[in-house]
Amino acid sequence: MARPILDILAEMPPDPPIDWDAQDMRGLSLWEPWATAVAQRFKRYETRPWGTKYRGWILICSTSKFTQAMREHADLLWRSAVGRRGGLGYEIPHPKWSVGCALAVVKLLDVLPTEQVALDEGVSRRELALGDYRSGRFAWKFGEMHVLRKPYPIKGRQRLWRVSPEDRAAIGALLRPLAT
Repeated sequence: MARPILDILAEMPPDPPIDWDAQDMRGLSLWEPWATAVAQRFKRYETRPWGTKYRGWILICSTSKFTQAMREHADLLWRSAVGRRGGLGYEIPHPKWSVGCALAVVKLLDVLPTEQVALDEGVSRRELALGDYRSGRFAWKFGEMHVLRKPYPIKGRQRLWRVSPEDRAAIGALLRPLAT
C-alpha cells in the first residue's frame, strides 16, 4: 500500500537551519520518481544534457504530467533503485507520487561532467541508477537540502526558471521545522 509522501517526510529528522536569502531562487521540474528521490535524499546529483553557471537555491518540483505508463515506470524504477530496504537496514515505503508540486529546496553547489562523478568512489549504485551518466552530460551536485512540510502546488517550466516572490514567500512558510 502506497503511503502519502507527507507521512514519510514527517518521519524524517529536522533539517538544519536554512540561510533563507533566496532572492534569486530558481525552479527545476523533474519527472517522478526523480523529484521524490531528491526530496527523500536518495539523490544528491541530478543529471542533465545541459549545464548551468547558476549556483544557489533551487526549488525541486514534480512535473504535472504523469500518465499511467509513466506511473508504472516510476514504480518500477523506485523498486529497483531504492529497493525494499534502501540500503538503510529498514523497509522504505513506496511513496504516493505528488505531481505538479514543489517538494524541496536544494542548494546547487557545482555542475560536473557525468564521467567525473560516475568514477567517484563516493557515488552509490543507487545514485548511479537514478541518473543518466552517459558521456557528454552534466551532474548537478546538490548540497544543503530542505524538505517542505507539504507539497506546494506550482506550475513548473522547462529548464531553470525564476521562482516568483509570492511563491518564494509561500515556500519559506512551508519549510520543515528547524532543528533546535
